[in-house]
Amino acid sequence: MQILDIFLENTPGKVKQLAAALTAKNCEQAAELAHSIKGSAGSLGAMRLHCLCQFIESSARQDGLGRIGGLERLMDAELSALIVALNEVKARAS
Repeated sequence: MQILDIFLENTPGKVKQLAAALTAKNCEQAAELAHSIKGSAGSLGAMRLHCLCQFIESSARQDGLGRIGGLERLMDAELSALIVALNEVKARAS
């Protein structure tokens, strides 16, 4: 459960930072944050969040953030659903 706790503690803040980087059109920071979230999501099997972050990371590194519009809301929704699911897993395990 330690991995879940770390994810639940750190990831919402990283997603907020990523949204701010996207708003500011800071490609470097957006790519770094997306990469970090992508790895965490992948290690938990959260593939929708993983794929969203992979798209954001590759877009930020390759051609800027022009194709990203609206993904912040989608990522927030995905993270919210994931947090609910992970908390349910934690509750069943304890």
